[in-house]
Amino acid sequence: MNRAIYAGSFDPITNGHVHIAKCGLEDFDLIIIAIATNFGKKHQFSASQRIILAEDAFKEYDNIVIQNWQYAICPLWARMNNSRILIRGIRNIEDEKYEEKLAKWNHFFGVQNQYYQTTDELREVSSSRVRKSINTKKWEQAVDLVPNAALLHTMV
Repeated sequence: MNRAIYAGSFDPITNGHVHIAKCGLEDFDLIIIAIATNFGKKHQFSASQRIILAEDAFKEYDNIVIQNWQYAICPLWARMNNSRILIRGIRNIEDEKYEEKLAKWNHFFGVQNQYYQTTDELREVSSSRVRKSINTKKWEQAVDLVPNAALLHTMV
């Protein structure tokens, strides 16, 4: 089976993340969404909440699996899950520069990055933008950025 890993904190998952995963389905039979727990970062949503949000976003897809990922280095975790491909989303030039550095690291472990670009409509969508909208009580700004605004709202 041709599988890829799409790893990130997804704090919370956005329409941009969903778009990238769907693009990946054109090239892979199975995508594992790896919800990362970064102990050096304060997450707005718990790992279990982020998993629930991701499962809800992809509930219609049998070929997308959501898993919790912690402790292991990402390319090693990919290999432990029988994949040598990491899906990465590109929104802008800053993402490209960051991904270039990350690709060198992943290549060292025998893992390749597969890049997908967002649409123009999704270029400015980010988890940090959603969190900022929520934290400043501007909920209406977050609604169009996430696949499951009603569910997300119950977690705030």
